[in-house]
Parts: sequence; structure tokens; C-alpha cells
Amino acid sequence: MASPFDAYPKLKKTYADENGILQMRRFFDLIAVHELAHAFEHQGGAVLPTLWLKEIFANLALYTFVATKQPSELANLTTFPEAQTRIVAFNLMIRVRGYTTLDDFDRHYPAGNPKAPMGDENYGWYQLRFILVARDLFHADGARALERLWAFGLKEAARVQRPEEYYQEHGNLDGWSAGMKSKDLAGQLTSEVGGHLGQAIVNWH
Repeated sequence: MASPFDAYPKLKKTYADENGILQMRRFFDLIAVHELAHAFEHQGGAVLPTLWLKEIFANLALYTFVATKQPSELANLTTFPEAQTRIVAFNLMIRVRGYTTLDDFDRHYPAGNPKAPMGDENYGWYQLRFILVARDLFHADGARALERLWAFGLKEAARVQRPEEYYQEHGNLDGWSAGMKSKDLAGQLTSEVGGHLGQAIVNWH
């Protein structure tokens, strides 16, 4: 209803069944790989120093898997995020009433901040954009982008406390990554992971 001439036709082309009803599970079923990536990060010994970087990692793992193992699913993975960026009314609502910066994502992460958590719609706004960042990283550097980000997480494990441990101690994640602002982390990621990721952080808005 909010985008009858732009976003909706794109969604319909990819997700509509024979009756014209959108079958969004074609997108959401793929998110299982995103969740597995979080499990691999936790069990594999990597620690990424911000919540938004953890989500970019999981989405980069998701995009890399689909692009290399199930490329026929790429349209199902990317059409929804691309279309959502074109829904002007929704994006305006988030920008006026919600949170939009990477640092805000850490401060208002739903499970980590019981006092001022972002809403589900706001969280989804971030996640869909993280998928598009992952797409751009993969198209720039291929699977090497994921490999380098994983290596960065293994290195950071010697310095950064696991968020799960912090949560057990404090009952929330408020303050866990307070010392790692996105503008400061951009330079480090540029040198250790790749310029495309650093630039994506600088250009985030």
C-alpha cells in the first residue's frame, strides 16, 4: 500500500505465488544460515567487538553461502531488502521516530537494552540494510571478505570480552561495546579486513 508503483512490483515479481500472494518465507527461510553463522562465531572462538559488526558478519556468511552454494536463491535473499529501501513512508518513520546509526544499534539492541530497546520494525530496518552491505562486500572481494572478517574476530577474541559473558555479569549489554565507536572502528577494519567494509561504515547513514 505504501509503495504500489515501486517496491511492491519488485516483491511481487520475486515472491508471488500463482495466486499473486507474496510468499515471504522464500526470504525468511534463508535466515537460518544467518543464525548458524552466529553459532559458528560463538563456538569457533571469534569475538567481534560491536553488535552491528556481529550482524554484518552473520549476513556476510549468509550471502556468501547463497552466492556460492545456492545462487538460484540470490533474488529471494536480496529483493526484499532492496524493495524495503524504496518504501519512502516506512523509511521516513524510522528516521523520524527510530534509530538509524550504527552506534545507536549497539546502544538500543533489543535484547541488550531493557530500558530503551529499539522496536521490531527498527531492528528489521537495520538487518535488511546489513544484508545489502554484505552483498556489496561479497561482490567486491568474494569469499575473501568473509575469511578476513573471521580472522579479525579471532584476533579480537584476545582483547574483547564475549557479549554473552558480559550479559551474565550485568544483565544487559549496555556498555559492552561503548568503547568501540563506528567511526574509530572503520579505520581498523579498512586496514585489517578491507577498504570496502571500512567505506561501508563511513558511508552508513
